Amino acid sequence: MRPAGDSAFQHGRRDVRRLAERGPDRQQYQAPAAQPGVDGVQRVHALHEDIYAVAQNPYQGYFRGRYSQDELTECDAYAAELGIERIPCIQTLGHVEQILKWDNVSALRDTSDIFLVGESETYRMLEAMIRAASDPMRSRRIHIGMDEAHRLGLGSYLARHGYRGRFQVMNEHLSRVLEISRRHDLRPMIWSDMYFDLNVQDRAVAKHYAALAADLRAAAGAARGWHDLLEVYGRLATVLSLKGCIPFL
Repeated sequence: MRPAGDSAFQHGRRDVRRLAERGPDRQQYQAPAAQPGVDGVQRVHALHEDIYAVAQNPYQGYFRGRYSQDELTECDAYAAELGIERIPCIQTLGHVEQILKWDNVSALRDTSDIFLVGESETYRMLEAMIRAASDPMRSRRIHIGMDEAHRLGLGSYLARHGYRGRFQVMNEHLSRVLEISRRHDLRPMIWSDMYFDLNVQDRAVAKHYAALAADLRAAAGAARGWHDLLEVYGRLATVLSLKGCIPFL
């Protein structure tokens, strides 16, 4: 069944959406958002996953409390009042089982939770998703995910193309999504774990990362407040290429 307009399933998602609703209930969104602003936080990464409306895919976020474009604009406006840059965080490779479970996008599946890369139809959908997540925002930054896609190229892609080195497959996909992002004047960033994991055979790199991770965990555990945590996380800036967040400026 094709979902109709929002009113067709408003009741089923009301309790989920209330956290960011307009009117008196918006205070439930304001309360957790205000404290970081008071503490001097300048950016918030808003994890959208699949819960934002995409006109080209009426099932995206269906019965999961998806935000309309107007609601995303309102959330962004409130963050701006607090001096916070609200950065949308979406997924453009893996962690998309809630999108791909519907038959209308079956042609976009590599596996149950990974997009089929290399196909024009996939990139048309990804461009629609990127625009839907970023257009309501003042920020031109966007996090495009791409983490933990461990079965990349091992489903429908394998049946179509045979086995190909996944590092190459990952690079090709990333290049196309970066092209889309830049076409819309966006500054994308990704999680870097796939690049680390695909090269984990480099034992020297793996050993260095394990030692670094243990050191950072200990320091974070001893932190007493925001300033201590900022110092700890600031140290990650020198090792983003190992495992963290890679910005494409």
